Amino acid sequence: MYPIFIDLARLKIALTGNGKEALRRLGQLDAFGARHVTVYADAPSEALRFAAGERLRERLPNSREIIRANLLMIAGLEKERAYPLAELARAARILVNVEDDKPYCDFYFGSIVKRGDLCIAASTGGRSPALAQAVRHKLEQTFGPEWESVLDEVAVAREQWRAGGDDMQAVAEKSHALIEELDGVR
Repeated sequence: MYPIFIDLARLKIALTGNGKEALRRLGQLDAFGARHVTVYADAPSEALRFAAGERLRERLPNSREIIRANLLMIAGLEKERAYPLAELARAARILVNVEDDKPYCDFYFGSIVKRGDLCIAASTGGRSPALAQAVRHKLEQTFGPEWESVLDEVAVAREQWRAGGDDMQAVAEKSHALIEELDGVR
């Protein structure tokens, strides 16, 4: 496993499933800035129908629709219906995640602490979501809401140092010193 952060605003995402699992995943995608999400649900709950709005297609995706996506997320769909969709996506080299089914996951969702653009994630590679949640709880206590302003201050200073001609090493050293100073004040 190699952790990466993906800019969801740039990707076409097909979310497939029914009920609370799909609704929860859609809420997360929306919260993290996904702009191009199509929701496929052949038996959507009223809450999912409302949250998806015009993005909802009241059926499962066809092969063309899967191939046009960058990511396929399947949540709240029975295995016998999820697996063929996942296999189709993999054959087309589309990354897929069948929720809570590790063999059918090309990627995993971390347990996330978000403070503005500061995003800290813990993952167990799908082995124990509860442990990842426990780690997230500890991170939330360590990195409170004030870390959003720490990031803002360091980012502004970084741009000034770069504009002033400092090389990457100097910018890194100054950034570390400023972070230590700001962390001590908070």
